[in-house]
Amino acid sequence: MVWQLNIARALPALSIVMALALPAQDREGGKGGEPRPAGAEKAVPAPQAALKAAAALLDKVTGTTGPDRLARLEEAAKAYERVAGEFAGDKQTAARAWYEAGDIWRRHGSLAPAEKAFAQALAIDPARFGERAALQLGNMQRRLKRYDEAIVHYRQAAGFKPDSARAQEARLWIGRTLQEKGAQQEAAAAFREAADKADSAVEVVEACNYLAKSLLALGDGSGAQAAIDRAAQAVETAEGKEQERAKREFDDMSARRALQRERDQKPETKRDAADLERGAGEGRKTGASAAPKR
Repeated sequence: MVWQLNIARALPALSIVMALALPAQDREGGKGGEPRPAGAEKAVPAPQAALKAAAALLDKVTGTTGPDRLARLEEAAKAYERVAGEFAGDKQTAARAWYEAGDIWRRHGSLAPAEKAFAQALAIDPARFGERAALQLGNMQRRLKRYDEAIVHYRQAAGFKPDSARAQEARLWIGRTLQEKGAQQEAAAAFREAADKADSAVEVVEACNYLAKSLLALGDGSGAQAAIDRAAQAVETAEGKEQERAKREFDDMSARRALQRERDQKPETKRDAADLERGAGEGRKTGASAAPKR
């Protein structure tokens, strides 16, 4: 039993030796012998903290209306702009801050500062923000009726990732902007390109809807019908949920209704309807169409 007594006496000393072998921060709970506070977190880098503070201002917009909403949006947009200036040397932070500022100015309805902010994001970090910033830049310029500049940026947006949904959206906006500009032939060509480059049946149907309406505006009813037929073919060859979505899109095609109205308004259609009505009237007069008397 002597050996057990000796081990018991040695245990306190052994514990001290093991404790001294540990690093100071593990021994005491923190660096320099200072206890680590319970639940302490790693310090947030300054750029992230600045972005978080700006986002907190944007959160305060929720639930507001009228002048109060506009004032809070402006406050948040300017906060992001300050972040962009303060961290101009950090392109990721600066580009993100400029993009967020642009989006808030857009919601505010201030197109000029939104355009400036989106342009900054595009210039600073095109790899991360180029596609979306170019698309939004085009939107601002179109709304400012600077159509040629808008088309340039829509084409730029479509060029970053040609197969993406944003690229397809940009291609459609090229056609719609050309329509606003009054260039119907060029608009039809743009919509045809969008249909050719569509990546899904839903995108084909959407592009063909714009294409058909554009061709109707040019008086090309047969071309409009061909575009609608192309959309129908895309639905037929799709599968599963994609086909279901494309079918819903096809059923809602405004071009189909527009084409039917166009046909109903043609002189020969009206003449046929008038002849039909006259025939019905004559039948009523002669009793030819009347039900036999019992």
